[in-house]
Amino acid sequence: SDRFPTMSDDEEYEFEYSDNDDDVDMGDDESSPEVAMENKYYLAKAVRDEKHHDENDAVEAAFQQVLDLDELGESIWGFRALKQLIKWEIRHSELEKAMKHYEQLLHRIATSAVITRNMGEKGVNGVLDFVSAHPVVPTNASGTSSASSDDSAWAILQQFYETTLATLQQNESRNERLWFKTNLKLGNLLFDRRMDSTKQSMQLLRIVKELLASCEANAAAVDDDDVATTGLKHDSQLLEVYALQIQLYTVQKDNKKLVELYEKALRVKPGVAHPRIVGVIRECGGKMHMMQGDWEQARNAFFEGFKNFDEAGEARRLQCLKYLVLANMLGESKINVFDSQEAKPYEQAKEIVAMTQLTDAFMNDDIKQFGT
Repeated sequence: SDRFPTMSDDEEYEFEYSDNDDDVDMGDDESSPEVAMENKYYLAKAVRDEKHHDENDAVEAAFQQVLDLDELGESIWGFRALKQLIKWEIRHSELEKAMKHYEQLLHRIATSAVITRNMGEKGVNGVLDFVSAHPVVPTNASGTSSASSDDSAWAILQQFYETTLATLQQNESRNERLWFKTNLKLGNLLFDRRMDSTKQSMQLLRIVKELLASCEANAAAVDDDDVATTGLKHDSQLLEVYALQIQLYTVQKDNKKLVELYEKALRVKPGVAHPRIVGVIRECGGKMHMMQGDWEQARNAFFEGFKNFDEAGEARRLQCLKYLVLANMLGESKINVFDSQEAKPYEQAKEIVAMTQLTDAFMNDDIKQFGT
């Protein structure tokens, strides 16, 4: 999985606790409750920064003072304090407290007029990403094996996802877009774990089924006046689900389903789909064509996959480029893939040099070099 560059502890600490994504101007009335909460909030942050990883109670009590002032649960400062508390408690393996505060955060997102949809989505995604980046192992799990610790951390992460999904499906807090994104995110996490159990495979298939049903329901509810915008959104969501499904069938080597789904995916207009999604679909299509011995189609698919990964800035582009070189050789093509302007900059990349030497030997019929 992707990792951020190494930072100093202070830089990392500030980065992970950043909350500048929901800045709101609350005015300058120093006597207002909002200003009092704002002051308490920044005092709490100062306590947190002074204490760093010690004295949990003092930090929690400082942020709790903000929540105590926010009796109606309508202030942006209470919302921010909850986010800080959740991340602090996750860092210190206070799971029960973190989950309780997370449920409060979800309730605010659903009911508060102050929390915009965008702020709510950023808040949820921020917490889920934070839990993913900081695996929580129960405090009584010391001395357990790394495998069982990993299982415990995974179960806790799933608990956060399931709580989110359950809340977002309730009538009073329904948010279809965030539910879709969260469920898709969980599906991709399950796939990344390589589905090491039948239970996880079944869970992933259930998620895919739910996501496809959501896409169909959204398509059926399209307003004629908004057909263009909604259609683009629908196509983009559909491609994201197809990308997950296609990866699953590729790993399972279910070529029959893969061929059918790949053709369906190619018929969907990419619209605003992220190039990474298109890259995933094309790369899997290239593997499918290789299994069929169709080297030209494989080469074309890998090239499209590589270009999209490159556009998205994905490290996966180099792996796709290797597949492209391999398909090119197996198809006995005399085209040099590194003559293309997209591939040329990577010809001397460390991971690619061995492949380029192999390509040169093949192109020049240099049997001696080809065998080294």
